[in-house]
Amino acid sequence: MTTSAADVITGLLRGRYGFDGVDCTGFNAITGNHIPGSTTLPPRLGGVEELSVAEQAVLPLDARADRLGGETDLELVLDAARSGAVSEARVDESARRILRDKFRLGLCDDPDVNPDAATERVGAPAPVELGRRVQQRSLIHLAGQRLYTEGIDPAVAARYSTVVERAEDAAAAIVRSAAPYEKREGFMKQFRGVTCQRTQEHSDFGSAHSDRLSTRPR
Repeated sequence: MTTSAADVITGLLRGRYGFDGVDCTGFNAITGNHIPGSTTLPPRLGGVEELSVAEQAVLPLDARADRLGGETDLELVLDAARSGAVSEARVDESARRILRDKFRLGLCDDPDVNPDAATERVGAPAPVELGRRVQQRSLIHLAGQRLYTEGIDPAVAARYSTVVERAEDAAAAIVRSAAPYEKREGFMKQFRGVTCQRTQEHSDFGSAHSDRLSTRPR
């Protein structure tokens, strides 16, 4: 469960960047997911398979995640609190964040949706422009920059930047390498090679690489 990493959630997200919103783990990482009439997806544990379910539930809570994504068993949190593995104060911290968002949205005072208001707000110019500005700020402009590459044709990279041979001489680096891959069979395999009937666009969204954190570089 990469979403249980304390150095990422507590150290980077909440500490360095001051984020105090709700953090949700990856879905069904602890208990998996049963799809009625179809199949059961296994847990996606990410290197903590040797721990008990109770211990796995404590990890994201210790890291200050607020929600166990997709998990429906309340006992995962209640047992952690009863055993003392997680303090009530820690549970209250997450409860406050979650309830704060609900109150901000008015879900506790007026939970009914006004269709007319929704039509006016969705796609309104101000939030659309904000979204564009956020996307622009997330982009890295490479034109004219000194660029170090691995696994990329230097001639292709040279169309956009000045390619250098040493990483220490570069302003940015792009490294393309083969990720460790553990071949797995199962439900998601049937989604390989899906073609959208409307656009005829091909998608491989079901073929993401998976591996264990204990895997050594090959």
